[in-house]
Amino acid sequence: MARRNPYATLNKEAGCNAEMTRRYARGPKGKRVRGYARVNYGPNVSVVAAMRHDGISTAMRVHGAATGEAFLAFLRHFLVPSLRPGDYVVMDNLAAHKVNDVAEILVETGAKPLYLPPYSPDYNRSSSVSPSSRAS
Repeated sequence: MARRNPYATLNKEAGCNAEMTRRYARGPKGKRVRGYARVNYGPNVSVVAAMRHDGISTAMRVHGAATGEAFLAFLRHFLVPSLRPGDYVVMDNLAAHKVNDVAEILVETGAKPLYLPPYSPDYNRSSSVSPSSRAS
């Protein structure tokens, strides 16, 4: 039986407000655009997802911010069932990723937790390039 290569799983969070609306619109030259839109009312929604080399493997929607409690629920109910022994789980420095049980849960499944270093312009090549040279 051939040995399966371990996969790296990247955990990422994104948030939005479902009611966010543009405050300005485009219209025909010389004509005023009129309309009504509520501004930033409604709940914030966060999405916690795990991505592999072949796409999104699992995701969970959270009302409000992605807290440590929500991240632990994501691990237990969504991510852990899709992990195999030897997989790597890459996480950034979000406080929710550093809750006490996160590494323990991953190690119990045979996965290896990896934390990215804190953000630094030294690690981001595009930060050192001037905007004019990026455009070309």
